[in-house]
Amino acid sequence: MVNGETIATADTGMQAVKCIDGKIYFIQDGTLMRYDGGETQDLHIACGSSYDVYEDAVYWIGQDNFNSEIYKQKIGEESIAAALTEDGGYVSGFALLENSEEPGVVYTEQEVDTSKENPYGATVLKYKYETKRSQAEVTNIAYDVLSFGTDKENPILLTVSNTGTTDLNHVKITVKDASGNVLYEGSFVDKLAAGMQSEQEILISVPADFTTSDITASVTSDETFEQQLTAKQTIETTTSDLAVTAKNKDLITVTNNGGNEAENVSFVVKDGGENGNVIHTETLKTLSSGQSKDISLVEIWNKATRNDISGTKILYLEVEQEETEYELWNNSIVLEKEVAPDTTPTPTISPTPTPTVTPTAVPTKQPTATPTVKPTAVPTAIPTLKPTIAPTVTPANLPTKQPTITPSITLGNKSVTDKVSNKKTLPKVNLRMLKNKKGKKLVVRWNTVKGAKGYQLQYALNKKFKKKKSVQTKKTKYIIKKLKKKKTYYIRVRAYKMNGKKKVYGKWSMVKKVKIKK
Repeated sequence: MVNGETIATADTGMQAVKCIDGKIYFIQDGTLMRYDGGETQDLHIACGSSYDVYEDAVYWIGQDNFNSEIYKQKIGEESIAAALTEDGGYVSGFALLENSEEPGVVYTEQEVDTSKENPYGATVLKYKYETKRSQAEVTNIAYDVLSFGTDKENPILLTVSNTGTTDLNHVKITVKDASGNVLYEGSFVDKLAAGMQSEQEILISVPADFTTSDITASVTSDETFEQQLTAKQTIETTTSDLAVTAKNKDLITVTNNGGNEAENVSFVVKDGGENGNVIHTETLKTLSSGQSKDISLVEIWNKATRNDISGTKILYLEVEQEETEYELWNNSIVLEKEVAPDTTPTPTISPTPTPTVTPTAVPTKQPTATPTVKPTAVPTAIPTLKPTIAPTVTPANLPTKQPTITPSITLGNKSVTDKVSNKKTLPKVNLRMLKNKKGKKLVVRWNTVKGAKGYQLQYALNKKFKKKKSVQTKKTKYIIKKLKKKKTYYIRVRAYKMNGKKKVYGKWSMVKKVKIKK
């Protein structure tokens, strides 16, 4: 507790607590937290317990088996860690020394030789006045496990990180297969600042006989790196079978892309989103390999509910199939359409006021008033009755009916328009990081999606996501706990927004997999 306020509990945990420049820092679930001015902030830095903070950066010792180095990371969600030392030994302690621009570092290091029974050598005191170094590496290669196919161009998502302390210019990427064939070579980004990373999608082609293979990615720039690092990713291809695609807002196509005949195929439509009510079910029976079937949505749109706030209708369309060998990787789609308010009453209102109002007011009042008033006092009757009749009949009926009739007739010719709503569905989530932490935990991070109210994360032990587990969160980070060691998990995330009280989901992210090693 700080000043009577609880900043951590036994459940959340609190390790390596330090007070630096009047702020309290501590590690929680492997992430550095900062308490300042009554607010606890997640700094999004996964550092060790031997850390220090200087100005806007965190410095710490990061250990990898027998080796350890000193790392630096700027405080900020998009920053990454940069190694200040690359000695290949074991750093046991360090201290920062203030210089004119950025601090130097003095540290103790032992040589490491893993072939010996005692791998650690003598301890040496070292000092670096300047920690500038140029280095970059491909820190992530991601592809959609469920849609990657042979004999076609496939998108892969590369993350290049500037793990040095200087800016890099004209960064280039080279991707090769296991045989050394170049699958892609070209510019990646013009400039990459120190401690930052960039994600880009590139297209690579694989041959028709490709099944499983490793691809490698390396990075170069105008600057010379201390080490030339290569990232490796094992690629698996999956046959994408049943798919649903939209030709336009009123016509969709269901296709069997697989090599086998698909039986008992059905088409389901839900109102307002994935969790909405089923408003249409259609049995497609059997689709042979390569066969497509078009389905009109014109009548189905009429069954959907219009949201009065957004002025749109939303359909969630899904293809279902009983046989389990079908991957169903893109078997759903969300369509949104702008519709005008329902104007069904227009034809009955339009003819009613004209014949009813005019004949009733004139014959009723005039014949009654004229015979009665005229014999008695002609001059008096005329001025009295005329003002009474004119203001009462004309204003009372015409102004009241006219505004209702005019807009109704105008809108009547386009009760449902073909105009596509400007409020587009949410884009794909970009998965940034999957990191296995000690204790069979997995840290999942993704980029913020503009307009999203929250996110749904799913993970499973198979790429079909059978027996999947789902979680909802409003943050862009989630820690999955109690996982199974030595098992491979498949992860995907999507954003959602609210349409009234219903959740409308965007497209799934690329499916990523990770093996739990610790």
